[in-house]
Amino acid sequence: MIDASVYMITKNEERFLADTLACLRDFAEVVVVDCGSTDRTPEIARGFPNVRFLHHDWEGFARQKQWALDQCTRPWVVNVDADERVQPELAEAIAKTIAEDRVDGLYFVISDVFMGRPCRRWKVSGRLHCFRRGCGRYDLSNDVHEGILFSGKATAKTHAAVLHYGIPDVATAVEKQNRYSTLRAQEKFRKGKRASVAKLLAVRPFTFLAQYLGKGNWRDGWAGFVRAHLAANYAFMKEAKLFALWRERTKDGR
Repeated sequence: MIDASVYMITKNEERFLADTLACLRDFAEVVVVDCGSTDRTPEIARGFPNVRFLHHDWEGFARQKQWALDQCTRPWVVNVDADERVQPELAEAIAKTIAEDRVDGLYFVISDVFMGRPCRRWKVSGRLHCFRRGCGRYDLSNDVHEGILFSGKATAKTHAAVLHYGIPDVATAVEKQNRYSTLRAQEKFRKGKRASVAKLLAVRPFTFLAQYLGKGNWRDGWAGFVRAHLAANYAFMKEAKLFALWRERTKDGR
């Protein structure tokens, strides 16, 4: 048994949840915080003996995850999404990190399953998903792509992975990008971050090259080529929507 709490937030995740929770049977506790599912999510979650299923009204990504984190009871915590599956190698890496007791956080790889295949990720995620409880809290000022404010002394990295099944095809990716780019543009607007024509012109080609060449998406063939273009499209939509918000404010004379 791995002495750690896994926590996740859910709403209508019946498509993925059973497989996700099956990968977490060796963890001492799985805290599932739901904000009002109308499908079989509650029934599926309650069918696993190590799961605590709780309801909490939606407060935004960062606050919702912070509330879930606050419900954890084990000395280490691990955040995964309902559409992510912890691979056995990662579970072993987490157990080893806890047993050795040398660091306060562990970075790992998140690999997307896209167009029917896992896309190789050659770099460890830049966001911390596994840490000693009490050494991290969510930055509540960033509600989209929320991250941990880490107060521990040291971290380690592993190339073991979770597999992310939430964006299996182009249609799903575009739908999520449209929703998240709106939220991200609104967040940047509230913080006073400016848009510009230069950014609009540069962000798409720059992001494509950074993803395709810099992050090695070319290694994944056509799937990697498409993913790089989707990343560029998402970056452009965020800037375009931010630009539109500033234009609207200028037009209103505020």
